[in-house]
Amino acid sequence: MNYGLYIKTYKSRYLHLDVKAYLESENDSNLIKLGNKIMAEDNLRKFFIEQTIRVFPNEIYYFDHPRFGVIVSIKDKA
Repeated sequence: MNYGLYIKTYKSRYLHLDVKAYLESENDSNLIKLGNKIMAEDNLRKFFIEQTIRVFPNEIYYFDHPRFGVIVSIKDKA
């Protein structure tokens, strides 16, 4: 299993959060018959979350995908 996460905050008129995440998961090996030989083929399935939203201080945000999720908490500096 391989994964990655990129989070960026920026302020235009309001505070925004840009989230990009991915998850690579291995499937069960598929068996392929070539003549008299049976070979295993490895498959990787890739799942992505890519979302930009307006956020508010002292809130918790959840980015959902059927296979995984990302939780982000925004806190005030004060």
